[in-house]
Amino acid sequence: MKNKKDSGYLSISDFSKISGLSRKALIFYDNSGLFSPVITKENGYRYYSHEQIYTISVISLLRELGMSHKEIKSYMTSISPEKSERLLEEQEEIIGEKMKELEEIKHMIKERRKSLAEGMNANSEVEIISIKEIPIFISDDIKKRKDDISDSDWTGFYIKQVGKANAFGYPEGYAVCTDDGTTVINIISYVGAKKNANAVIREGEYLTVTGQGNLEDSSALYKKLRTYAKKNGLHLLSPSYEKLLIDTGSTKEIEKQVVRILSPFCRE
Repeated sequence: MKNKKDSGYLSISDFSKISGLSRKALIFYDNSGLFSPVITKENGYRYYSHEQIYTISVISLLRELGMSHKEIKSYMTSISPEKSERLLEEQEEIIGEKMKELEEIKHMIKERRKSLAEGMNANSEVEIISIKEIPIFISDDIKKRKDDISDSDWTGFYIKQVGKANAFGYPEGYAVCTDDGTTVINIISYVGAKKNANAVIREGEYLTVTGQGNLEDSSALYKKLRTYAKKNGLHLLSPSYEKLLIDTGSTKEIEKQVVRILSPFCRE
């Protein structure tokens, strides 16, 4: 039991709950001389003052900044208001960047959910639809057959996106030469917002079809588009825009992947 004179202090268990650090970490800090309780009893019981919360919060900030144990110890021995101001400013900047990253990830998740819902609820009929402008992020021109697209092509595309600070995971697809349905002009990421985009799919009327397929083979869907176009006196234009609505991030079964194609056209 605590003595009466110790009643104003916090036990290591209470201090652990408040600080968010484990008992093991607090004991390590004590044994290493970085941060010690105000009282250590002969029986090993440790007691902390509420004012030590301020000190441990600084140590926690330094840990988040990536400082080593040795660096933190050196910093704490020469702490000053000026150093604290710089530390808080740096931490504020880091938190601001983290918040931006989380907002971007949240936006990416929203776009993935929209695509997944579209893929799960799509019908397989060819339709003429009117679309508003769609922001997209595209690779440099590739102009290769689908089976010739390499990992290095995708790597270059992802590196290009890094410069835009786009999250990884947005729905992807291809801009494809409509004549053959196999020549890729660009790799596409459907980013959903102009701030993430470097191009757009223009507003207008498009033929669209959705169905089973993936980015390696959507030939059956192009066949349906051509049949519909011929029957209705339409001429398909290039490029067509493929979007993988259900990808390997949502199913392990290739036959359950779903592709949507948007193809511009003119009336003959």
